[in-house]
Amino acid sequence: MKHYIDILNKVYAFNVEGDQDDLIEQGFKPVTLPDTDVSTWIVDYDSGEIRVDEQKALSLARNSATRRINAARDAALADGLQYTMPDGTNDVIQMQAGDRQNLMGLAIDARDLMAAGETGAVHEFRGRSNARHWLTPAQMIDLTNAALAHYKGVMAQSWDRKDAIEAVELSDYPSLDEAVAAIEGIGWE
Repeated sequence: MKHYIDILNKVYAFNVEGDQDDLIEQGFKPVTLPDTDVSTWIVDYDSGEIRVDEQKALSLARNSATRRINAARDAALADGLQYTMPDGTNDVIQMQAGDRQNLMGLAIDARDLMAAGETGAVHEFRGRSNARHWLTPAQMIDLTNAALAHYKGVMAQSWDRKDAIEAVELSDYPSLDEAVAAIEGIGWE
């Protein structure tokens, strides 16, 4: 394709073979397009130049990386927390939003029962396996504390990655490509 801009900075693409040359109007100027998202282009008709708005391109890279980190965070929460139950079996404490609400309720109830002196296995808990686990109030508090610690850890990891993404500045790198590569290099692990 060969590209042209008109006086309104609208970009047109034509076949390089020349079979569309009759569509190239008077006043169109040939341009070379940057290899970036079109929303980052700054078009200057007078010079016939299209350049990249580097701050906008960096912002797009940050947004993409943030979405990637959010997806990894959501996947980590969906994976849940492997937990050894008091009877020695392993199960997964589910960590989705609704599960966290249920865990809060269980924690409050366990604390109330513990304060009332209850020591029996009176709490039923079902993890991902859907197996029934009976826990004492103290064991339920341990379980919900572990779940909360896991949630806080996942969120802290997410926030650390997002802070690292936002810390990348063009002025710290020799080129936009290197700044974008630094952003893309920030992973979940």
